[in-house]
Amino acid sequence: MIGQIIIDFMAAFENDTEMYMEVEEDTKLKYDNLETFLNNWQKPEEADKIYKIKTELTEVTDIMHKNMEDLLKRGESLDALMAKSKDLSTMSVEFYKKAKKKNQRCCTLS
Repeated sequence: MIGQIIIDFMAAFENDTEMYMEVEEDTKLKYDNLETFLNNWQKPEEADKIYKIKTELTEVTDIMHKNMEDLLKRGESLDALMAKSKDLSTMSVEFYKKAKKKNQRCCTLS
C-alpha cells in the first residue's frame, strides 16, 4: 500500500520539482488520492490482490474438503447398498430353490 501511495504521490507532483528544493519545513499539500487509497484499504480483500486470492483459495479448499467428505459418505452408503443387494440376491436364489423343491413335491404327490 505504501509503495502504491508513494508512486502515485510522485506522479501527482512530478511537475512541481521546485517544491522539493524550496521547502525547508513541513508543508501542507493537497493530495486527493490519499483518501481514496485509505478508503480502498478499509476492505483489504478488495485492495490487496494476494490477500483476495488467498481468501478465495481458502474458501475453495473448504468447499473441496466438504465435497470429499460427502463423496466418502456416499461411497460408504454405496458399499452398504451393494452388501444388502448381494444378501438379497443370495436370499432370493435360496427362496427360488426351496420353492422349486416344494413345487416338485407338491406335483409328485398328486
